[in-house]
Amino acid sequence: MRQRFELPAHAELEPWVERALDTARRGGATQADASVSVSRGLSLTVRKGEVESVEFHHDRDLSVEVFFGQRSGSASTADLSAAGLDDAVAAACAIAKASGEDPCSGLADADRMARELPELDLDHAWELSTDEAIDHARVCEAAALAVPGVAQSEGASLHSSRGIDLYGNTHGFRGERNGSNHYVSCSAIAGQGE
Repeated sequence: MRQRFELPAHAELEPWVERALDTARRGGATQADASVSVSRGLSLTVRKGEVESVEFHHDRDLSVEVFFGQRSGSASTADLSAAGLDDAVAAACAIAKASGEDPCSGLADADRMARELPELDLDHAWELSTDEAIDHARVCEAAALAVPGVAQSEGASLHSSRGIDLYGNTHGFRGERNGSNHYVSCSAIAGQGE
């Protein structure tokens, strides 16, 4: 069965960013920004034509940076529950309060934030079944081994994933990026004589 890794909509991510920013404000931060990322994909490895590993992954995390004047602190978490977000913001606030002043620390001025965000066409799903992905990796490894002088392979890998990142800050700026990442690679070992 071919798989298409579906991603959540912007509206599903927005509450996490908003909660992080609101919690930072309530904690006394003068400025803050937060970014939530979600990705889904498949990674596999074959070696000598045999499957070594197949992994499906669904990753998500949130990073937050807070500013108390010109002192900053940051933290991240994969626990996107209310308690997990609150703990991450509290950790960032504690770091900021314990850090030294940095005259270059802080968000860019609000009037410097982008107003128009062009569509960069970075998201291209690669719909393939696990068996097709394995076949691609095997073909890659076989091509490497067919090169004169190549004695063996460290294996071939295939990775296919899609992700979405949502960024927001206390100036009211929000930006979103959708993207995909696909590759097939092989590490070949060549030599002459000894």
